[in-house]
Parts: sequence; C-alpha cells; structure tokens
Amino acid sequence: METAQMHRGIIRLTCILSVVVALLSQLLFHDTWKENALGVLIGAMCGLLGFAMIVRMSACILPEHEEDAFSAYSSQLTRYLIYGGIFAVAWLGGVHIIALLIGFLLHKASILIYVCWHRKEDD
Repeated sequence: METAQMHRGIIRLTCILSVVVALLSQLLFHDTWKENALGVLIGAMCGLLGFAMIVRMSACILPEHEEDAFSAYSSQLTRYLIYGGIFAVAWLGGVHIIALLIGFLLHKASILIYVCWHRKEDD
C-alpha cells in the first residue's frame, strides 16, 4: 500500500469521525454543545498536526544513517509543546478539556481503524 494513500485515508477518517462526534455533542449536550463540538474539532486537528509532523520527520530519516538523538528529542519536545500550547489556548478560550482530549484520541482511533480495515491488503 502506498504511504501517501494511507496518510490521506487516515486524515479523511479523522475528519469524518470528528465531525460525527461534534454533531453528536449537539444532540447530547444541549447547553454546551458549541464548546464541546469546538473542542472535538480542535483536538482532532491537533492530532492531525502532530501526525503531519511525525510523517515529515520520518521522511527525513535515512536508513543508512543513525538519526541524531538530539534532533529526535527536540522534534518530539516541539510537538508536545505545540499540543500543550493549543490545548491551553483552547481551554482558556472556554473549550472543554475533555472534548479536546476526545478529539485528539479520535485521531488515534482513526489510525487503528484504518489499519484494521486495510490489514488484509498487506497479507
């Protein structure tokens, strides 16, 4: 399976799941549905941003060279600081932190779902 096709599929699945959960929050939480839906969408987009950073970093790794440990740690630290910054700004803006985490975890679930769906293709 082509890597770019896999990335597009995971991104598409993340977007679909986050919109569905954001719409479900409107049905379940009438008073705070806007904060919840926004949190889910921001969390999912934060997961997609991290995913893009990981993909870009992994594309730079050359198989014949050991990657510099400092570079690996700094890119991971940068990613976590971006996550924390986005979550902090959203939380200070009134978005529910649980909704942010749910959106973020939706991206992780999208990866697992995509892998399960396409597991047979690789066998």
